[in-house]
Amino acid sequence: MDSLQFFSKQRIDLESITLGKADFYFIAPDSGDTTDVFSTRQVNIEGLYLKSASQSDFLRLFVDSLQISMGHQYIDFPDSKYALEYDSLRYSSTAKLMEIDGIQIAPTLDPYDLASSYEYGTDVYDIQFHHSRIRGYSLRKLLRKGVIIADSIECDSFSAVIYRDHRLPKDLERERLLPKRGLDSLHLPVAVPKITGRNGTLAYHDFLNRSTDFIAISLRDLELELHNLYSDHFTIRAQDSLKLTVSGKVKEAVPFEMELAFPYDYQEIDFLFAGEIGSFSLPTFNPILRPMHNIWFEDGFSRAIFINAYCNQAACYGDLRMLYDDLKIAFGEEDDGDKKGFKSLVANLFIRKN
Repeated sequence: MDSLQFFSKQRIDLESITLGKADFYFIAPDSGDTTDVFSTRQVNIEGLYLKSASQSDFLRLFVDSLQISMGHQYIDFPDSKYALEYDSLRYSSTAKLMEIDGIQIAPTLDPYDLASSYEYGTDVYDIQFHHSRIRGYSLRKLLRKGVIIADSIECDSFSAVIYRDHRLPKDLERERLLPKRGLDSLHLPVAVPKITGRNGTLAYHDFLNRSTDFIAISLRDLELELHNLYSDHFTIRAQDSLKLTVSGKVKEAVPFEMELAFPYDYQEIDFLFAGEIGSFSLPTFNPILRPMHNIWFEDGFSRAIFINAYCNQAACYGDLRMLYDDLKIAFGEEDDGDKKGFKSLVANLFIRKN
């Protein structure tokens, strides 16, 4: 619905609507609501007015001059055990600009407890976007056509922490939710040609005994660009793939850059991947390799790694070239087939010096 209609010929200016602190609790969420709790501290709406759009006897609610500002908002999604909140939101209909500060998507439970509660190993996310700008966003198109459209989304800084219980088995039957499948499952069609993010960090905790014993992977100085984000409602997406470019540093010292392409019309290929990792001392990765695969580098230096591959749900195929010097690898005792297979891969990888 894009308007409210009233039997009248007189224009009505609603001027300003202000809501202070309020909490809303949905008694019957199974009736169609997606949230149980919505909490707000302040909402201010300006620029609403009712007028006749033509010679009709009805008045319509117009949002052409709409200005919205919100304080802290909290939305709880109990079925997924996550909550969405942000510190402030400002929207201008005339400028078609929305700015949001302090967005956080986080579990409502302790992340370690939630990750351990699943039957199989499952990632638990805590994501923050510190300041975001959505340009070319039209609230009118959302209300009238039920679509989310924006020219671009820019995020000045972001951070993410991923938790996973290393002790849980892998779900080998689960189909990975790749971007195309995720977009096609959305209730509202989405179209955003460009998304950028800078000054990002990512930490991955594959833990054994909560925060005292875990395998940590950290990425810093992340810069990303995402192009051609379209759900299947928009035919324009058939002209290109969803493309992602990411650069940054692993463990604060190792530079990398990668490009991924997700074809919208894929059949056997889910995505293509190309990347380059800069120079680093190989023992830098021992805190990751040793607990995960029981192998480690005693010495060695990598001058560069080049990757070019295409992937599906089952495996990746392609080329990996590594330029290295003075390599010394140590292997621990084999304790399962998965680690044995990884050791064979590493051994074959380093048989020839490229």
